[in-house]
Amino acid sequence: GDGRRRAVPPTLPPLPPLRLRVLRAALSTAVPPSSPALAAPAPPPRHELLLERLRLRHLMDHFLTENHISTVNYHGEVPAEERVENLNKFRNEEGDCPTLVCTDLAARGLDLEVDHVIMFDFPKNSIDYLHRTGRTARMGAKGKVTSLIAKKDVGLATRIEDAMKKNESLESLTTSNVKRDSANSQNTGTKGRTSARSARSSDAPR
Repeated sequence: GDGRRRAVPPTLPPLPPLRLRVLRAALSTAVPPSSPALAAPAPPPRHELLLERLRLRHLMDHFLTENHISTVNYHGEVPAEERVENLNKFRNEEGDCPTLVCTDLAARGLDLEVDHVIMFDFPKNSIDYLHRTGRTARMGAKGKVTSLIAKKDVGLATRIEDAMKKNESLESLTTSNVKRDSANSQNTGTKGRTSARSARSSDAPR
């Protein structure tokens, strides 16, 4: 990001190819303009790429540079003054740096609107999910959210999706809660099967 080419530290493992293919496709997806009748050409869509694991930033910088994607960074390891400069570049109407690579440091407290939120790392709770997705589709504008979900994220992502379909509150959903509920459900199912087997055994003729 930031227009500078960075080498990948040799100690870091490569990013999964499938996730990179999905990410490349997501970054190349245009968001339909809110006012297609306007004659002036629309600026390129603004993407917010969220990383939960800050250690991936070097790998992500390398991948984005290799794919000729102009980015700026906003996370705790970027000095405060540089973060301000990067936000100004990202907000620039010319669209010179249309992709913001950030952590949840940028998910709260910033007056920032984007066309496309991409979660390379899925959040650990529904509150962070809501803060991340709240960056796009404001005031009736068009917007898009893409979540890359690993195996460990499936339970929480499924619960969030179900709650949204039913218009239920998302505030109590966390990875640990979902795992606990799943474990309790499995234990209940196991007890039920054990009771059923015991009942069949006691009913068997002697």
